[in-house]
Amino acid sequence: MNWKATTAGAGLLIVLLFTSSLLGEDPSAGRTAAPDEQQMQKWWDDLAKPEPACSRALLKFAGHPDQSVAFFKELLKPLTIEAGDVRSLIGDLESDEENVWRPAFEKLEYFDPRLAIDLPTLMKENVKPRSRNRLIEVLCSTKPDSFRGRTISLRSTDSGYNFSDNSASWWAEHRIERLGAGGWENSKPKWTRACRAIVLLEHVASPDAIAILREMSTGHDDAEPTKIAREALAKLEPATK
Repeated sequence: MNWKATTAGAGLLIVLLFTSSLLGEDPSAGRTAAPDEQQMQKWWDDLAKPEPACSRALLKFAGHPDQSVAFFKELLKPLTIEAGDVRSLIGDLESDEENVWRPAFEKLEYFDPRLAIDLPTLMKENVKPRSRNRLIEVLCSTKPDSFRGRTISLRSTDSGYNFSDNSASWWAEHRIERLGAGGWENSKPKWTRACRAIVLLEHVASPDAIAILREMSTGHDDAEPTKIAREALAKLEPATK
């Protein structure tokens, strides 16, 4: 099993599923009818949440492996993005039209701007108040417009960077390898969700599941989901040859 997933909040349930197989239990016993798109979207949303919601969602997905693999295929994408695309999406954050800025915001939550542009450059390039604050919200995994009206600067420290305004100062993560790796200051719910889904794909280990793992393994070398996918493949690929 992928024990790193335990830190993503769902390892215990994978252990339970693995244990049940050792005991000879039929994992398909008692399965309900195939879920519809709305149900699976609800599970997907819950998979990004803390316990116990994420564990319940993981069990739901595990009960429908074929449908879950097909669902994950549409949503899991390698963590790679070009600098030009990042700048275009940040430009959309300046819009006052929700149907423009919100999709850009949500895409940047997954395809983190730091995958393509370093943190100091991001802050130096983006000075328009609305798009800058929404960008910082993305970088801090904070709800949209929670920093509205605040003037936030990036300050260098002995160990990295801080965001700060007139009332507070907080950590500004610049290292890709630390994103989603634990601690509120490095929180990346969409990456955590991806890691949980990857662990389930490793457990299913069907050809379609392995194909998704291969694709996810092509992402940024330092991104946690990329590393989890590569570890899963290292365990599964010998068995497929």
